[in-house]
Amino acid sequence: MHILCAVLLLPFVILTHSSSALNKVWEEWQIEHRKVYDNKTEMEFRRAVWEKNMMLVLRHNQEASAGNHSFTMGLNHLSDMTAEEVNEKLKAGGVG
Repeated sequence: MHILCAVLLLPFVILTHSSSALNKVWEEWQIEHRKVYDNKTEMEFRRAVWEKNMMLVLRHNQEASAGNHSFTMGLNHLSDMTAEEVNEKLKAGGVG
C-alpha cells in the first residue's frame, strides 16, 4: 500500500521540488522493505537508483493512463537495484 502512495505522491513531489516529501517516501520504502545499507556512499547510490526507477515507474504509468500500455508498474524490494543487478540476482537464483 505504501508503494502505491509513493507512486501517487511522486507527481506532487516533482511539481513542488519538495525534497522533504521525497525523503519521506524514500524512508517509508526503506522501512517497508527492511533496507539497511553498509555506509553513506552505498545509501546515496541506492537512493539515486531508486529515484531513477521511481521516475521510470511514474513515466510508464502516465503513458499507461494515456492508453499507451496495457499495464501499470510499481516499486518493489528490487527498486534500489540497477537492471544489471536484478538480472544477475535472477541468474543466481535469488530475488528475495
